[in-house]
Amino acid sequence: MRIVQGSSENVKITEGLDLVIADELFRMRAASVDPNLKGIDVHGKTAAVFGGSAGIGKAIAQILQDAGCDTQIASRSTGCDVRRYDDVTGFLDGVEARHGRIDFVVNTVGLLSMRNIANQEPVDIAEQIGVNLTGAFNIAKASHRVLAASGGMLLNFSSSSYTRGRAGYVPYSACKAAVVNMTQGLAEEWQGDGVRVNCIVPGRTDTAMRRTNFDNEDQDSLLSPYEVGLVAVKVLSASYSGLVIRI
Repeated sequence: MRIVQGSSENVKITEGLDLVIADELFRMRAASVDPNLKGIDVHGKTAAVFGGSAGIGKAIAQILQDAGCDTQIASRSTGCDVRRYDDVTGFLDGVEARHGRIDFVVNTVGLLSMRNIANQEPVDIAEQIGVNLTGAFNIAKASHRVLAASGGMLLNFSSSSYTRGRAGYVPYSACKAAVVNMTQGLAEEWQGDGVRVNCIVPGRTDTAMRRTNFDNEDQDSLLSPYEVGLVAVKVLSASYSGLVIRI
């Protein structure tokens, strides 16, 4: 008999709950993309970045452009409200008309309001759901045709809060959990169309939205938007689909 090194992932399947835990462990293992993944292959391609005027979206747009990818950004500041489907389709149609194709659609749009649900007005809750979830569905639906034509990728963004509802930002956490579920479902639906769908889950990142809602944080403990953006562009360059990629 010998004693060998064990693993916390070596669970025994006895009850139905054990299957759920095992499924999540497999999902986590599959989604563990090496952050030092080599190679960016976006030169000569076209990207549409929703939420590209600030934060992570702005970083992604700059990295794509520097790598030779024609990149167009959309945000409220450019007149595109993702809650309105016609705004989304109008933007994508314009990009396609100018460039002939769209290889990547990136959705980094997010809205976070730090208040307990009892202290939020219904209109405030509806706005967060509209931006974080309805907007994600609008972008996905509008993107399918152009991405099927190019064999491209839809890259969504969630949040580390998707795994558990957080007091103080319940609508945001709930929407980000739904985005992960949507990504996994669309990856299966669109596999036959040659469209890849993935989701980035960044850790705490130094963005204006975070600084507005979480004051007095040590910035040294936060990721840079460009760290997240670099991994995102590497994922765009790869053949992955259906992954929830944690950074």
